[in-house]
Amino acid sequence: MTLQRKMLLPALGAFAVLMAILRFGIEPIALGSQTEYVLAQESQHLGILAPIIAEELLSGDIAKLHSILETAESGRQSGWVAFSVIDADNFMLYPFDKPVSPDGIDYIRLEQPILWSGEQLGLLILEFDITSQKNHILNEFAQFEYLIFITALLLISLSALWNRRVVIKPIVKLALAVKALRKGNYDAVLPDTSKDEVGELKNAFAEMRSELQAAQKRTAEDNEKLTSANNAIESKNLELQQALIEAEAAVKAKSQFLAMMSHEIRTPMNGVLGLTDILLRTQLTKEQHDYLTTVQQSGENLLNILNDILDFSKIEAGQLNLSPSEFSLCELIQHVGQTFTPTAEKKGLKVFIDAPCNLQHKVIADFGRIEQTLSNLMSNAIKFTLKGHVELSARVIPLEDNIYHTHFHIRDTGIGIRAEVQSKLFNKFVQADVSTTRQFGGTGLGLAICKQLVELMGGKIGLSSELGKGTDIWFELPLKCSDVLIEHEQIASEIEAIPPTTATTQLSSDIRILLAEDVHVNQLVVEGMLKQIGLTADWAKNGSEAVDKVKSGYYDLILMDIQMPIMDGYEASQEIRKFQAEHHLPNTPIIALTAHAMKGDMERCIDAGMNDYLTKPIVAETLTNCLKTWLNSPSAEFSETLIQPQLVEDNVVPLSGASNHSTELISELTVKRLDKELGGDLAPIYEQYFSSLQQYLSELEQAISANDGLKVQSICHKIKGSSRNLGLNQLGNLSREMEDMCQSNGTAQYTAYFNQLQSSFIESQNAIQTYIQ
Repeated sequence: MTLQRKMLLPALGAFAVLMAILRFGIEPIALGSQTEYVLAQESQHLGILAPIIAEELLSGDIAKLHSILETAESGRQSGWVAFSVIDADNFMLYPFDKPVSPDGIDYIRLEQPILWSGEQLGLLILEFDITSQKNHILNEFAQFEYLIFITALLLISLSALWNRRVVIKPIVKLALAVKALRKGNYDAVLPDTSKDEVGELKNAFAEMRSELQAAQKRTAEDNEKLTSANNAIESKNLELQQALIEAEAAVKAKSQFLAMMSHEIRTPMNGVLGLTDILLRTQLTKEQHDYLTTVQQSGENLLNILNDILDFSKIEAGQLNLSPSEFSLCELIQHVGQTFTPTAEKKGLKVFIDAPCNLQHKVIADFGRIEQTLSNLMSNAIKFTLKGHVELSARVIPLEDNIYHTHFHIRDTGIGIRAEVQSKLFNKFVQADVSTTRQFGGTGLGLAICKQLVELMGGKIGLSSELGKGTDIWFELPLKCSDVLIEHEQIASEIEAIPPTTATTQLSSDIRILLAEDVHVNQLVVEGMLKQIGLTADWAKNGSEAVDKVKSGYYDLILMDIQMPIMDGYEASQEIRKFQAEHHLPNTPIIALTAHAMKGDMERCIDAGMNDYLTKPIVAETLTNCLKTWLNSPSAEFSETLIQPQLVEDNVVPLSGASNHSTELISELTVKRLDKELGGDLAPIYEQYFSSLQQYLSELEQAISANDGLKVQSICHKIKGSSRNLGLNQLGNLSREMEDMCQSNGTAQYTAYFNQLQSSFIESQNAIQTYIQ
């Protein structure tokens, strides 16, 4: 509904109400008044006539009565219907005939008693019709209503025209101006108005339009300035990005330099410490011994600092990667606690260990990094504790998805830390007090490294301390639960607990052992292990040589590699069993040596006549136990309990998904084990290995060129076995993948794998040289 119609509605409503009042209010009142007026006139007329005719009735002069009544009737008012007189006996005196009232006429009857001295002589009756009077009044009202209607309509029309001129048109123009303003047109003409509300509305709109135009102009200017500023900021951002790239490159270069220098410095330091240790084992004077002990302690402190710098540089360069393995959390806590107990006891401190030894399952995490974190925190706790005790504890809360929420605590009763520096203590190069550096030493990197290691493993670290009362440093880690029960699996962390081989584990030196192994490095490893228990072995380079040696001499036990040139281990074992059966000789125990550990391989070994099975890499203790079993009881049944499980580090991801950093190329755990089992003489074995590997790579390249899949498979198997024996996981995995590819008749990726093997060969050689040095 338009505004004009809305403005007309009140006037039209008032007009309708007025007409209703006239029709239904005033008009009935006027009709009633007219009726009462007529009744009053007729009653008055009858009242005058009644005394006149009373004398005639009394005298009985009926003729004169008729004359008077006829005269009165002749001068009657219009509308009389009937006029009559009756006596007291109700006898009609006038007229002689009874008057008949016409039907359908709404008439009024008036009766006037004829009295004489209070006695009623008769009754004067008048019946009359007032319809004409009513119609006259209605006609007058109709004319009046018509006049009012015409007048009201004229006034309403004039009012509408006026409103349209002074209200509607200005508002319509304002609306058009608003639409134009919405489209960005600020020049729309505004209506001319007087000083009223519409005028105020127009003035307010004009003011708003002016302010909006000014604001838009300011906005345009601001946008122009903002665009200019954004361009400047973008230019600065490009400069900052370039500066950031350069800074990151500088940081990376610095970290790489620190890592290289740490290795370069650590190499002569290892020599210094090694020679110092050798000198300490010679006959020295007390003064010389004290001097050398001081040199050794200083060198170890320096080496620890260099190790911290190396780890820190790796973390900064983003080259520190985690190596998850399965281990017992209880054994880890006990191992760390026992390691630091002698140091604490020298200071008169007690060490308390609270390990979760009731945990049935092992956990999967980076054993080395957790041990490093615990060792760093334990070292700090002992360093800053002058009296009292140090406590190492761990609590485990099982969560969903086989995750253990593990909470480690290292508490001490040491000097404590001031509250204002506690929040900064995990920042690099920060210590609680400069004086502590002079008194206790250190670089301030230890806790920073711990924090970054814990966060790298998905945990968090914190502390609570009170000056003079001690410190409680804690860290939390989510550790994945292994499916293997602790009491049913041997893991790499147990290697450190293997006792040195003594004369009690040695077998008779008269025992003759034949070792059939085509890879010279593997031969050196096994012979080194045998040497530690006082045994030697004859070496056969392939299965054919092994058969010839058995035919020409007697052996108490044969260690048989499976995949060898000319004749493999299966065929050689069958030939040996056939020879011994034909000549009625006792069966010599044959122990299989291979990198395969599938159930089908075990069954093939049994079918070929072998007695037992050892998987590579070979552990000295497992080899010794196996020898004891079969040399003391040659008739023993084939026993899977002696089969050595694959170590965790054999399950390595392919090279394409791995980092090229040296810590992923080798298994330090395996190298440490070999170092212990072979008496520390690793250099010749690795030298021979890399020399043989170079020859294998040359043969492998020729086999790939000739598309000789069987030759490629054979060479890869040799590389796989010897690499795993020596802890070179990346080379072992690459050769295994390439061997599997040959078995599945896939030759498309020979060149790609060969290139990766060559790269891994160089990196592994550098990593081993650095590690051994």
